[in-house]
Amino acid sequence: MVTTTARSKRYFEKQGFIVAHVEKFNHYTMRRIDVFGFGDLLVCEPDFGIALVQCTTMGHLAEREAKIRDEYRTYTFLESGGRILLHGWAKKGPRGKRKTWQLTEREIK
Repeated sequence: MVTTTARSKRYFEKQGFIVAHVEKFNHYTMRRIDVFGFGDLLVCEPDFGIALVQCTTMGHLAEREAKIRDEYRTYTFLESGGRILLHGWAKKGPRGKRKTWQLTEREIK
């Protein structure tokens, strides 16, 4: 099974970005730990700048956005010149046809 993080990583790499997977797995607590509480990927490209990306499914996009806005480190990261992107993935397509994974991208400002 391909994860939402892997889909976003592939999406950025196809566009020529440098991508680092910065989310860690803590084996003692059996939980994933995001950078600054919200970053799964760190992406950069000279014309774009640097950004942390939160990857999820479309059904969880609103709650992830609320979580990011509640995180105190969000505003320090933004004021330091970083960007924050939300990637929501969902299978979509016409009825009776093959469904494909579609991306919805939002930027936190």
